[in-house]
Amino acid sequence: VMVAASLYLANQKLKTARSLDDFERHTRLNRKAITRAHKIIKSRLKIRVSVSEPEEYVARYCNLLGLSAEVVAATKALLGRARAKELTHGKSPTGVAAAAVYVTARVEQRPRTQREIADISGVTEVTIRNRYKEITDELGIDLD
Repeated sequence: VMVAASLYLANQKLKTARSLDDFERHTRLNRKAITRAHKIIKSRLKIRVSVSEPEEYVARYCNLLGLSAEVVAATKALLGRARAKELTHGKSPTGVAAAAVYVTARVEQRPRTQREIADISGVTEVTIRNRYKEITDELGIDLD
């Protein structure tokens, strides 16, 4: 558990787009145990970790979906607009990133299903649907 927590902490510090869900899934360890060990390491070593941003996950998600660098750039631009309207505040960065990839892929005529994005991101289809509706409504994007 301490090794998994250490790797999770290192990934957070390096901003390498690995979520706690990824560590839970690939180590077969309990999320609660990893989180507990993570807190112990941070407090004993006095390490501060900044909150992850949705942009950190975009390149990884697009790569796993076979989307181009243009889609990555467009998604990051969309996230910038969403941040300016405070649509990302208080939301899971993985969920926001997944929804932004979904919206951008559709706008760029390279659509991927919510199920495909959910599978590679570890975010539920419901979360993707909720976040993408917020983004399109607030930014005036028409996907039909």
